[in-house]
Amino acid sequence: MKLVKDFTDRHYKLTGFFAGILLIFIDLIVNNIRTSYYDAQGYEIMADHLIKENFFLFDFNVRGVEAYLFSVRAYGWPLIIALFKILGLNTQLGYWFFWSVFIAGGMAYALPELIETIFQKHITWFIRILPIALTIIFWNGLIIYALSDIPAVVIVTLGLLVLSRISDHNKFHINLMMSCLCGFFCGLAYYIRSGCKPIILIAVIIIFIYKFKKAISKKIISVIIMCLGMGLSMIPQVLINISCNHTISYEVPIFFTTKFAEGEYYLGFKLLRYETNISGLHPDLRLVRMIL
Repeated sequence: MKLVKDFTDRHYKLTGFFAGILLIFIDLIVNNIRTSYYDAQGYEIMADHLIKENFFLFDFNVRGVEAYLFSVRAYGWPLIIALFKILGLNTQLGYWFFWSVFIAGGMAYALPELIETIFQKHITWFIRILPIALTIIFWNGLIIYALSDIPAVVIVTLGLLVLSRISDHNKFHINLMMSCLCGFFCGLAYYIRSGCKPIILIAVIIIFIYKFKKAISKKIISVIIMCLGMGLSMIPQVLINISCNHTISYEVPIFFTTKFAEGEYYLGFKLLRYETNISGLHPDLRLVRMIL
């Protein structure tokens, strides 16, 4: 027992990460949800189309339900789902495993690591898995239906963690690579969940206030490179918008094709909540109770 405790104490970061993977993977297997509905199904349809037709090739024309989905949704989460399915060899267990690795990487590794960096406090492996345990409890067996909210948290956390690693102790070209990667993650987070857009401004402010001390020129160059990283994340969406909406825009399509998004954001700020009422429509009562 002492050997196990010594090992987990010494390798607490990896222990938390692997324990997080195990928790999520077990939850997915036990609940065994293999069918998606509504918005969650939409993301899977987009992912399957990317796998079958145009993975990493975003200049395309689609018809039917795919045409509608690509004309209103962003590419970020479907692309990640497609990547999980490919890595999982198109098996359900493989998909669930890489889904678990992704979520645990953000919530049991990157998030605690970011907190450790900011507050200089040691976070044990047990505390590191608490966010995952609470998330599993909250979703009550339906964590696979979390749409894009949890993935957005993961990507934003990765972006801010990379940003926190920018330091005067690094060689400047290393810092620039980190700035580019931070920008890419922040941009990708926007294409997973559009509400992440303010994080981009926060990242720029952090660079100007905390990074490179008084070296203004380095701050400016770093922000420019960060914008370059964001620009890279925009390219797929620009190509999709040209193909599916016949317009040149970096935005998430729903913003310029419908008024739905603006209305929900308004209600979110006004009522401080975001809800979807599908009572009587959804086949799984647990999800209805949780949303209501």
